[in-house]
Amino acid sequence: MRLRQERYRLSARTVEIFRHKLELAVKFGTAYDKAWAQFMVGFSLLWHGEPARAVEWLEKSLDGAVQMGARLLEVRSLTYLSVASRKTRDLPALHAYNPRLLELAPAIGEHTYHGIGQANQGWLAWREGDDQQAARLCKSAVDIWVASGGNMFHGLAEWVLLAIAVNRRDQGQAELWAQDLLDPNSFYQPLEEEVAKRLKEALKACQEGETSAAFRLFEQTLELVKSSGEL
Repeated sequence: MRLRQERYRLSARTVEIFRHKLELAVKFGTAYDKAWAQFMVGFSLLWHGEPARAVEWLEKSLDGAVQMGARLLEVRSLTYLSVASRKTRDLPALHAYNPRLLELAPAIGEHTYHGIGQANQGWLAWREGDDQQAARLCKSAVDIWVASGGNMFHGLAEWVLLAIAVNRRDQGQAELWAQDLLDPNSFYQPLEEEVAKRLKEALKACQEGETSAAFRLFEQTLELVKSSGEL
């Protein structure tokens, strides 16, 4: 309930609840309960804005999942370890986790996580300057999510696609991805307030025909997102 209410920008209170769940799982639960509770502590820290602290718990849940053969927990742990690696710019870790994610997620029909793996590969390609490959992979991620019912963290692909559109001075594509990122659907993780404000200003400039101002605002938005670790 709290995850949905907070739309995956989680409060300190939510992190505290998951820590308490872990304490109970250690005292009274099975090894499986403990591993899932470790995952939820890591997941909540990640979306509370502490990806470096999240890694410890997600690694523990991954180890437990592998030992027990719990493939869904393994996929989820790999998914959010890869996201934490992106946010902390730990490229060796991302290169280690993401191939495993891309292999296991489609094998067990976990399409949302498969899409995140594709988005991660797109982000890596974008960082290496291969915009064509990055766009192909990130669009593939979006297509997977659309076909499978969506992904609350669609910005993992769409920020890269916006960055590519801005770099190419493709106003139509920039507007398209900006509008998607601003989608008010409560299923999606909302943008940070200042980021949303700047992106809306960029779209307004597009609508008013102020192309230079629009791209300047898009670039400012992307810098904000980079500094927060979301791109």
